[in-house]
Amino acid sequence: MTGRVVLVGGGPGDPGLLTVAGLTALRSADVVLYDHLAPVDALAECPPGALLIDVGKIPGGRATSQQRTNELLVEHALAGRRVVRFKGGDPFVFGRGGEEAIACAEAGITVEVIPGVTSAVAAPALAGIPVTHRGVVQAFTAVSGHVPPGHPASSIDWPALASAGHTIVILMGMAHLSAICAELASHGLPTNTPAAVIADAWLPTMTTVHGDLGTIAEVVRNQGIRPPAIAVIGAVAGQPLPVSPPSHLDAAPARDTPTDELRPARSSDAGELLVLQRACWVAEAFDNPGVRIPALHESLAEVSAGLEQFETWVLRRDGRLIGSVRGARDGSDWEIGRLMVAPDLSGQGLGRMLLTHIERQAPVGVRRHWLLTGENSLRNHRLYRAAGYEALPAEDESLARVPGTLRFVKPAN
Repeated sequence: MTGRVVLVGGGPGDPGLLTVAGLTALRSADVVLYDHLAPVDALAECPPGALLIDVGKIPGGRATSQQRTNELLVEHALAGRRVVRFKGGDPFVFGRGGEEAIACAEAGITVEVIPGVTSAVAAPALAGIPVTHRGVVQAFTAVSGHVPPGHPASSIDWPALASAGHTIVILMGMAHLSAICAELASHGLPTNTPAAVIADAWLPTMTTVHGDLGTIAEVVRNQGIRPPAIAVIGAVAGQPLPVSPPSHLDAAPARDTPTDELRPARSSDAGELLVLQRACWVAEAFDNPGVRIPALHESLAEVSAGLEQFETWVLRRDGRLIGSVRGARDGSDWEIGRLMVAPDLSGQGLGRMLLTHIERQAPVGVRRHWLLTGENSLRNHRLYRAAGYEALPAEDESLARVPGTLRFVKPAN
């Protein structure tokens, strides 16, 4: 019997903005194809046996082609499975949902669409910027900036947009923001037109910067703003409304004794471990453009199997799984792997604490600890060196070399 495909818009990144219908679809899915802009924490709501497949496209890094994504949707649906294509934002707003719906329909597969809150509206709203406002502007235009003006793949009428009097919302445009602003200015949009850029909207790391058409690209560079981010150009960007962020995005109140729990991992932790692993890999890819992510396609079953092969410890804070680390004996070595800290909590010393803890679990007779990390993972390098590890020279053959990584070792006490 042929299954069905549901295209689910996950909203701008906060699981709270996933619709009830979208959550229901995840809870009944056999297979979920998701990308990194979807609220990945919501994957914990999937059934325990669901197959989770990352088909995201990391800027400058690994990617799953759209053709392959279409093939996976069709293959699993034809096998009789309930398939959810879980996207960030809305499936039909720069989400290629139309291409996926056509591919499924051509294969005789029923397709359902569950709309999502598009970041084109949600990100400015959280920053207090309404894309329309009575007496200021009556229309807005959302455009993709993934290619610059003049590129053969661009179909945007920039001269018309410059003179339309609309709020201009630019998605996927950080790499070409300077060229886009210059193009709009060359067609008559005043360079003092207010502009703003919102990065990591609806996440605790959200940042908003302001400028105008002539300066916003430089402001973004100077502030180190990185994707995912949205630019807003127009009068509404100049006078943001006095709105407050949702209470759950506020900084957590200081506590004398945070409720932390560090314990051996259980099989019930596997789903959250998978989600944490993928969130950490995505953060790593953004920090290091071009980084290869070899294990992002690891399934829930593989994570569960790893709990039997490695001594894995998890760190929870107020019930939330925020970190993990694992170790395994290899002769007289103690191999440390998968040291993970939730990206929004990095820099708080949790990585050092987990590293110290797993070192203490090494069996009697172990003579050295060792681990691998990306050759461009500078924060990891600092962590390991501060903990007494040294990078092995390239000519040292005592450990197998893995392309794109550095080997760090430390004598056991």
